[in-house]
Amino acid sequence: MHCFKRHLFAYIVVNIFLVGLYFSNYKQGETAGYWFIYPLFG
Repeated sequence: MHCFKRHLFAYIVVNIFLVGLYFSNYKQGETAGYWFIYPLFG
C-alpha cells in the first residue's frame, strides 16, 4: 500500500507539472499527449 501511495503522489506531481506546461505554452497537441501516455508507463 505504501508503494501505491508513492506512485499516486508521483502521478499527481507529474500531472500538476504538465498542467503548468500546458498553461504556459498553450500547445494542446503536444502537452495533452503525455496525459494519456504516462499511465501506461505506471
